[in-house]
Amino acid sequence: MSSKNYLDLTIGVIGAQVPQTSPSITWRNGYKTVLPTIFDGDDVNLCDEVNILLIKYMAQLPTSDVHSQHVHHLASHSLSTSDVMNIISKSLSINKCMKITRVPFTSSCNQFDLHYLDVEFGISPLRPMQVHDVKVQCHNHAKPQIFSTIKSFFDSLNDLMKIQCIINIPLAQISMPDQLKNLDHGIIHGWNQTCTCVPIISKVHLENFTTKGWGLLHHAGFLTYPHHDAEWTLMWLRMEVGIKFWVIFWLRSGRSDHIQLWNLSVKLADYTRNITWIQKNCDVEVIMLMPGDMFLCMMATKGQQYCAKGSSAQCAEDTKTAPPTRDIADIIYQHFGITKQVHTGNILYTGDQFDPGSEIDHVELLLWFQQMMHL
Repeated sequence: MSSKNYLDLTIGVIGAQVPQTSPSITWRNGYKTVLPTIFDGDDVNLCDEVNILLIKYMAQLPTSDVHSQHVHHLASHSLSTSDVMNIISKSLSINKCMKITRVPFTSSCNQFDLHYLDVEFGISPLRPMQVHDVKVQCHNHAKPQIFSTIKSFFDSLNDLMKIQCIINIPLAQISMPDQLKNLDHGIIHGWNQTCTCVPIISKVHLENFTTKGWGLLHHAGFLTYPHHDAEWTLMWLRMEVGIKFWVIFWLRSGRSDHIQLWNLSVKLADYTRNITWIQKNCDVEVIMLMPGDMFLCMMATKGQQYCAKGSSAQCAEDTKTAPPTRDIADIIYQHFGITKQVHTGNILYTGDQFDPGSEIDHVELLLWFQQMMHL
């Protein structure tokens, strides 16, 4: 295959999965892709007004590479090194994304079909799903879903009048590669190591056990608008088949406080109205994801501040685990001088989501616990 054909992703798509008259676009990195096309009764493309404008903007953006200031690029052989966990943790702690190229996985060998999904992931063709439909979305942006099944979704792959996506196929059995199994400190240190001291004898939200992974399926030409993938948690993904252009936005100022991140989210949600502001205030990169590539990022989490407030006597849920939680929180609050008049944010939060602040003296805190609990 020539390099020109390798870069042309419209081959085998135009006229087969999208209308023959569908427009195309060449990205800054040389790849050529189709533009979403859904015609109404008057042969007007319903995607012209928003989707295509956004894609044309993204196509001009630089592709992330090893010189990126926002994305740390690793090759798959890095997973076998002894310090890979420290490397990834350090990058994520400063809100630097990770791309790991060609992580070993079971390839579909270009036979990506219902049988492959059933055998590899246990996804039944008859599984009912909510499907995002572009035509429905153009008429009702707030409710773009239709009820369907995995088989019906595949049957519509070659329907020239449909562009669809399933973004939430539950895959609770999915886990990260073995080398990264201990990367989630919330599960490893926050959950596993506290169950003995605080047994699970009260109601626990099911997502603690079932929210491990989702599958995403999409037709050619599907655009997902700017969004947070996972707030308060680490988000990671691995490509199975096809090519995805993942576009990430960062504030050029480097600010990561709540107000600035909220403002960024609002601006990105209305691209057509705020394009001038976005171009002036955002650094943006396109991350190319091929089969086997992994991508990890921390999406402006509020975990540290949320946990501090959630453990206070005023915020602890009234369950059987609440009393020890309140006692511990009260002791910590007294140690730091936190009161109803001097709230947590004035002491523990500097205004930057990713600034860890001054290191807490663990010995001093332990002595305070011993004194207050008469140990």
